[in-house]
This record gives sequence, structure tokens and C-alpha cells, in this order.
Amino acid sequence: GGEGESEVIISAEDFARTLRADWEPQNLRREEGDAAIYHLGVCTSVLQYISDKDLEHFVEALSRRVFYLYLTVPTTKEYTRQVGELEFHDKFAIHRTQEYYQALLSR
Repeated sequence: GGEGESEVIISAEDFARTLRADWEPQNLRREEGDAAIYHLGVCTSVLQYISDKDLEHFVEALSRRVFYLYLTVPTTKEYTRQVGELEFHDKFAIHRTQEYYQALLSR
């Protein structure tokens, strides 16, 4: 490194062991009656069916129970394509913009 910088050298094996330590089940221990906590949550094409009022509580609950979240949700841009190109109308979906979801998830 440059002047004033210190270098830390760690073996690949030690680095991998450090990463795995965060993923061990004992790090997810909980008391009796506590809500489960998960390393990974998968939420695919679900949020568009949840009301605005409930969505905020849903996302808050997810943030307390899931370390990482794989999330996909169609936005108004995708709905426009679905209707125009595929003639698919989802009468149950709530159309929201990408900016709406980004603002909600960044809280």
C-alpha cells in the first residue's frame, strides 16, 4: 500500500471461515416465542397485491426478520408493457412506480 496505509494479509481459508461464521445457525438463535429470523427471504411478485397501508407494515416486518431479501415486483413500467404487448390485465395488482418501491425500501 501507499504511505500511511497498512496491509492485512489473510489466507483464503481464514477469509472463507470468517464469512461462514455469519451464516452458522447458532447466530440465529432465538428465545421461545420470538419470531423466526432468516438469512434469506424471497419475495417474488407479491408486493403489488398488498394495500399501501399494509405494505408499509409488511416491509417493516420483513426488515426485522430477514437479513437478505431477494425481491422482484412489477412496476407501472412493466404493467404498461403487459397491457400493450401481451394484452394481460391484472385487475388485482396495485400499480406503483419504481421510485415508490425504492423510497419504501430505503426507510
